[in-house]
Amino acid sequence: MRHPLHPVFVHVPIALLGTAPGFDAAGLVLGAPLFWATAFWNIVVGCTFGILAVATGLLDGRFVAEDSRPQPVLTRHLLVMLGALSCYGLSLVVRGGAGAPASSTLAAVLALEVVGVLLLHLGGGWGLSWCIATEWAGHARLLGRSHRDDFREPRSGSRLS
Repeated sequence: MRHPLHPVFVHVPIALLGTAPGFDAAGLVLGAPLFWATAFWNIVVGCTFGILAVATGLLDGRFVAEDSRPQPVLTRHLLVMLGALSCYGLSLVVRGGAGAPASSTLAAVLALEVVGVLLLHLGGGWGLSWCIATEWAGHARLLGRSHRDDFREPRSGSRLS
């Protein structure tokens, strides 16, 4: 029996990327360079682990039948999470380093990070709803099964039912 790899890699990027705007806000309010640097490195490490999360998600997604009910949810999850990573990646480019962003780019950096957080929550919610609805049985082939009928139906009351 092989377990999905994707869940192992998602927590670090969500935690690091999700807290970066808070550190930037603290840097803005308190003026302490430590907060700006913490936000910068949270984004660098979060994006690095985010790429690993995307890669393992794509590997695990191979085992979900293309015409299955969970597939559209997984596709939305992937696209939204790639959008979040893109926002954070752009914020790194715009900010230009670990120090405080220039006053001319500060609004863009904060806006990109806020949009990134919103996308993280939206995409993470879709990923979690898929996990709960399928109780991880959606990885039918990982469990030694080969047909999409092996997917468990979502419990009544779940978001996918």
